[in-house]
Amino acid sequence: PKYKSRYDIYAKILKFCEVPRNIASIMEFCSLSGTTVYKHVTFLSDRGLLSKIEAPSLRKPLLMTTLKGLTYLKYYEKLRKLVGNGLGQTEQ
Repeated sequence: PKYKSRYDIYAKILKFCEVPRNIASIMEFCSLSGTTVYKHVTFLSDRGLLSKIEAPSLRKPLLMTTLKGLTYLKYYEKLRKLVGNGLGQTEQ
């Protein structure tokens, strides 16, 4: 579906970031604008689901899913199996 719920988007970002990723690659993978990705990444980071990896060798920090984020994915998958894909197709 074209429109996905924010929970679907969170899960997509968290699954993609199981391997450290930069913002540009998240934008491309999720087909979202920079503003939208920053909004979702900030939400996930503020709640401890994503962490920033910074190193002198990196121009920009990478983002990686935390253990709490992996727990979110586990519950998301259980809920998705229970109610089907698209847990609420109202938001982009």
